[in-house]
This record gives sequence, structure tokens and C-alpha cells, in this order.
Amino acid sequence: MRKLIVGLMAVGLLAVAEPAMALDTGMGDPLGLIASGVVLPYVGGGAILPGSQSWLEVSSPVGGNNDFHMFFFDTACVRGPKSVGLPLTANDVELIRIDNADPDNPSEGLITAAGATPNGQNLALLNNPIHARVYWVTPQGFVRVLEPISLDHAEFPGNILSWNPLRSGVSFFAPLEDVNFRTTIYLICPNNKITSHTASNNAVFPSPPFVELVPEPPAGAIDLQARTYDDDEGFLRNFLTSCSCLSSASVTALDAIYADPVNAPFGTYTELESTAAPVTGALAFTGYKAIHVGGNIGPGVFDAFGRLDNANAQSQQGNLNLLTR
Repeated sequence: MRKLIVGLMAVGLLAVAEPAMALDTGMGDPLGLIASGVVLPYVGGGAILPGSQSWLEVSSPVGGNNDFHMFFFDTACVRGPKSVGLPLTANDVELIRIDNADPDNPSEGLITAAGATPNGQNLALLNNPIHARVYWVTPQGFVRVLEPISLDHAEFPGNILSWNPLRSGVSFFAPLEDVNFRTTIYLICPNNKITSHTASNNAVFPSPPFVELVPEPPAGAIDLQARTYDDDEGFLRNFLTSCSCLSSASVTALDAIYADPVNAPFGTYTELESTAAPVTGALAFTGYKAIHVGGNIGPGVFDAFGRLDNANAQSQQGNLNLLTR
């Protein structure tokens, strides 16, 4: 009993003592303060959903970012010819349309944003942390929120919590594809034209000075493998697909099983992973899912949109002891 009392007293003292480094449990939040630079998907008048608009909301709560600067990449990660500056003062917030910011730039793809170098041709570290997101307005008037991919978290800088939410695996539920439900998957995978482990290959986010992406980004498309189950955990199908910077596909374009009323009448659960999922070769990506409910996609139809569930591919397979992406 005496040992128990002493142990409880020690636990109580630890609970009230000031820790050497108090770990804030929200420091992995992908909507947290962005320290050095950010990647944001955007959709406009291109092939993904013609007639869309994208609006960037960016704020600078800590201090000014007078040289805030953006480069635009198309859906294959080819950089557009023009950059756009957006000076930000302390506690400033800006909301601008970005899919038509310059007619020479891609109407959809990925934005890279940070500070500007003196020649304006490259990106430099932000002067102060920012918040950023994109509002995607569909032709039907639905507003979809696209979350930032942050190079480095301002409250815990370094490699540990960078580039959230890129992981090597995702999962999602899809209802049976029919006249009432249609599901589209959007995949995002920046390549080495955007970020690189070296400062010599013309990536806009070279390391140094930016935090490097771990695992190293690919030179081209990421090959993905999928396992699909019915609502009773019965295995249905595996298939292969890929992600190339920013891509979209209806689930039936991925595989016919999603519209199979015999084998999957109540919908499916899918785990999608980098085919290089073993620890030494995993590649990172993320994505979103849109479920169109109510027949034809038009005014008044319900639109359910959100990010895919992210995970390390090895963890998703049941190995929870690996501190990897």
C-alpha cells in the first residue's frame, strides 16, 4: 500500500509540473500555422469539373508577409509562365479568385506559395507563418474546401510534422453507384518539380532552405494499388491505378465493382496505397471524395465532399509500430 501511495503522489506531481517540452496534441493539424511554404490544389475551367471556380483564402496572423508569392502548376505539375504576388500585412486576410488570376497560367492544378526571392523567379521562406485554404465553387453552386499541404508546421518545425496530410495510404467508403449516387475520387501527389531533396534540380521548394519531403517525391506519376471490400468485410477486388500531380476519376472508371448490385449492394470500403508501400519505398499522396446524391448533378442536389482518410500504408495493413509515412 505504501508503494502504491508513493506512486500515486509521483504521478500527481508529474501531472502538475511544467514539462520540459509540452507537446500540443494539435500540432499535427493540417489547418495549423504554416511555417515556410504551402501547396494548394485548385480547380477551374479545365477538364476536372468544367465551369468551376477556386478562391484562395490566406491570412497572416503572426506578422507581415509583404513578399507573399505564388507559382501555378497544371494537373501534370508543369509550371505556368506567370507568378502572382499578394502582399500581406500583420493580421491581414485576403480572398482572391485564383483559377483565372492570369490567363497564361493553368486554370487548375497546384499552387505553390511562400516568400519571393529578389529576382521573383524562385520562392523563399515565408517571413511569418500563415493560414491558407482554397474554396472550390462547383458549377452547381456547391462550395468544397481544399486543405493546405504545409511544408513545415510553425509550432513544431522540422521533418516530424511536415507536409501534412500527405501519406502513403488512404481509405474511403463509396455507396453503390447508380442513378442516385455517383462518387468521384480526386488524388493529389506533388512531384520533384515542386519539392526536392537538393537545391540543384529547379524545384520551387528545394532543400535547403525548405524542409525536405520524406519520402522523396517521384519524378512522375505514383502507382497505386487498391483492395475493395463489401460492407460485411468480404474481399471483392484489387486493382491498380495512378496519381499524376492532380487527377480525378469516377469510381466506376477505377473498377466496375463499385456499380455491382449483386456483390456490393450496400456500398464498398476501399484501401488505396502506394505500390512501393514497404518502408524503404513508400510514396506520399492524398485526396478527396465527392458523393453526388439525388440523381442528375444539378441545382438542389446534395454534394458530400471531404478529404480521404489518410494513413501510413503499413499502418493501414495492421503494422502500427512503424514511424513512417
